[in-house]
Amino acid sequence: MVDPTTGKPGETLPIIGEISYSNMMQENFYVMCLTDGYSPRLLDDFGYDAMLIIHNMPRFTIRIEKAMRLQRPKMLMGGNNVHYYDPYRVQPHSLTPFYAKNFRYAYQREYRLVWHQPGLPLDSEPLWLEIGSISDIASICVLRD
Repeated sequence: MVDPTTGKPGETLPIIGEISYSNMMQENFYVMCLTDGYSPRLLDDFGYDAMLIIHNMPRFTIRIEKAMRLQRPKMLMGGNNVHYYDPYRVQPHSLTPFYAKNFRYAYQREYRLVWHQPGLPLDSEPLWLEIGSISDIASICVLRD
């Protein structure tokens, strides 16, 4: 503690636990989570035995964006790598809500496509996009035991 009169250090406060900080957006957004590199742990983490390998990300993104524009023309789309932060050394003002994640997940090497529209309520329904065949720009890899 600092003495408010003198500005000099005073009594030391004992540590009684961790300090937590949280900040919540008051609006909703849609997100598509991808990875920019394979890690065997990913499939186990999410309970899957297959993955979609996108060979042409720019074309995939264009197709997704066009499909979204047909359903929700006012949605703003963005895409970026996730920024992984150390929760014990975080600067809260440096966190970008769409792209921030605890560094314990850094092995996921996540890339996110995000759609946001001011005023989108928190109870919005899931959204399903149809983009047709992507066999020219992607392939499926199924792991077998």
